[in-house]
Amino acid sequence: MTLEGGVGVNWFSSRVVRKVSNGRGTSFWRDRWIGDQALATVFPRLFSLALHKEAKIGDLWSLVDGAVSWNIGWRRRPFLWENNLIANLLTLIEGTLLGEGDDRWLWTPEEG
Repeated sequence: MTLEGGVGVNWFSSRVVRKVSNGRGTSFWRDRWIGDQALATVFPRLFSLALHKEAKIGDLWSLVDGAVSWNIGWRRRPFLWENNLIANLLTLIEGTLLGEGDDRWLWTPEEG
């Protein structure tokens, strides 16, 4: 698809971002919901290691005794150097709080 200066399939995905509320409609790995890129792109090694590649944020996030807990799940025990990547991922998503409303797409303004 091409629209007025947009090129190829990445045109749409580069102009929208997910606004997460309850996390049930947003892919943890594949949607751009935190930062400038999808987590699968930022952490390709962890994505390949992920047990639940199609998981929604709400599937992996829980509140336990008032503290956020992430249960991402790995296909195997991570190597020592992969633990550093996991720590970087957890630092990035730290502080994510889910609400009660539905997730939605937001249009990002053009830089210019």
